[in-house]
Amino acid sequence: MNLGKKQFSISLRESSLTALVLAMIFCHVGSPLRAQSPGKRSTALPPIQTAASDERGRIIVNGEPFFPILLYGVPADAETLRRIHEHGFNMVTVARTEDAEAAREAGMYGAAHGKKIDKFDSILLGMGMDSPVLNLKEPLLENLKVDLEKVRQKIPNRPVMHAIGYWLDEPAGVRANKLPPSDKYEAVVQAIDVAAPYLYPVPYQPIRSVGEAVGRASAASQGKKPLIPILQIFTWTASDRYPSAAELKCMVYLSMIHGARGIGFYSFRNVTGKKGTTFDQEQPGVWNSLKDVIAELAQIGPFMLDATPDATVTLAEGASDVEISAVTRVGSRMILLANPNEKAREVTLQFTTTQDGILKPVGSGSGFTIISGRARVVLEANAAVAFQY
Repeated sequence: MNLGKKQFSISLRESSLTALVLAMIFCHVGSPLRAQSPGKRSTALPPIQTAASDERGRIIVNGEPFFPILLYGVPADAETLRRIHEHGFNMVTVARTEDAEAAREAGMYGAAHGKKIDKFDSILLGMGMDSPVLNLKEPLLENLKVDLEKVRQKIPNRPVMHAIGYWLDEPAGVRANKLPPSDKYEAVVQAIDVAAPYLYPVPYQPIRSVGEAVGRASAASQGKKPLIPILQIFTWTASDRYPSAAELKCMVYLSMIHGARGIGFYSFRNVTGKKGTTFDQEQPGVWNSLKDVIAELAQIGPFMLDATPDATVTLAEGASDVEISAVTRVGSRMILLANPNEKAREVTLQFTTTQDGILKPVGSGSGFTIISGRARVVLEANAAVAFQY
């Protein structure tokens, strides 16, 4: 009788132990997310409820300023979208509603011409006729307004972006530096919602022309309209060279210095003369360098959207062909410098309100010391840099 009680007690203990082990196994196998990790963070952007622009030329999404970093020509498969987002882009061009939704899930809004778009919470920008000066008949501005209204009907309640040329009669006009008169450039900027001058100067024109084109467009609207220059990861002919990594970064900085409110790049899968080849395959070094540039741009762009010009910093000495923008925001200051020359330049910055301090680079690079209100900065050929202090 006592033996029976002992066996019964052991059986109960063994049953309890078995239940405990089974419970632990269930927690580990049956609920792996809770047992092993807190879960993978979603990269999806919020649906767009409202999109507009303000009097400072900023794109406003759901009530907040947004700095577009746009890439043309991206395949819409999940893996490619993931890689493009990880490279730093927050917008891509899309052709269909499902492509736009996939892009937003991957962390990027869409820009679209509107032909196959029937849902708009992933679309930030409508896209009008490309190169209207080349493709629309006279009267140019009247036909441009017609095109603008057509896009507004297809993609309602969204700003409409037009890619506009800076050189006439491409590509011969690029080689000859045939620039547009005001009625084919400034007047076009004034007639549209969002100006996107596409600027592919290499190898025919100096990269300084990027700043000149952006400056003209910004002045045309007095900085009151969004301006998103489309920069060159493209060649006019199969034998032309691409911009170097330094040249492309300098183009980005020249654009920002002269009033850009977003930056675009053309094109990921339009490699001249090589169908089926993408830019990362054709120019892996430049593509990889672009990730660092975009990381800097992701800091610089939003800062400048809310900043105001800072007149306390000037170029006191050095090359007059070095470009500068100095801005301030809530007690923090930023300086952008670009040297669009084939030789290094040394410049001296003069500070009227800061006697001593450190210029800390945005991204990688060396800092410079402010001593007695002055800082000497060396810029290599085609170099561009941003500092905060």
